[in-house]
Amino acid sequence: MCGIIAVVRRPSMRAVPTRDDVLGLVSGTAGALEGIALEQADGPLANIAERLAAADTLLRGTPGVRLLIADPGLSDLLSAELATLNAHLDALEADLDAKATVDALDLESVNALLISTRDAAWAIERDRLRAAVVVSDLGGRDVHDAGIDAIFSVHQALSAIDRMEVRGRDSAGIHLLVSNHGLDLDDASIAAAIDARGDKTELFTDSAVRRVGDRLSFVYKVAAEIGELGDNTASLRNSIRNDALLRQALDNE
Repeated sequence: MCGIIAVVRRPSMRAVPTRDDVLGLVSGTAGALEGIALEQADGPLANIAERLAAADTLLRGTPGVRLLIADPGLSDLLSAELATLNAHLDALEADLDAKATVDALDLESVNALLISTRDAAWAIERDRLRAAVVVSDLGGRDVHDAGIDAIFSVHQALSAIDRMEVRGRDSAGIHLLVSNHGLDLDDASIAAAIDARGDKTELFTDSAVRRVGDRLSFVYKVAAEIGELGDNTASLRNSIRNDALLRQALDNE
């Protein structure tokens, strides 16, 4: 079994959200469930789910990643609020299980609200906050907007490989085609770096770099008959993280 992922990047036209925009939606959500009985939880849960979904929308894509990289303290505040919120949701779910036979309680409605709230909180914590951490790790905390766009595309591709890997974990690879890199490809040091990694076999071997007109083609591959899920993308991330030439190619608006 195998799978193919393709990501075509274009600059985001959406404005970067502000810290206050996001915190205004997330802050206080945990407190809204403080001391709330299950029978009175419908309204607060519906409101919290709506607010978290709106915050998730603001944090999606490269605009959200840009905010979180520029303001790392925001991630800490969001994580702390969501941890407290999840503790309250755990308590409500336990209460729901205990009262599963109470006729006066609309079990399906309450359970649906708990799920939607959980989903929105999970999306912020596991998708949005994680994306900023990964992009910062792969590209460096000082990566500029165009570099964030590029590395976010890499993150999306690798995350998709992670999800597919259960169907065929023996090998994985990623090909990055970088346009408008701003490098002088005829400069002696750049030409030497490309030539040192040139692939003369036409087989797209691991860590190969090719000049394709004015563009640069980077290839990373890994293959192992024995390993655990996640090993392949961990290896690919490590190769990308430590590729000085790639960083140079992405260090241009």
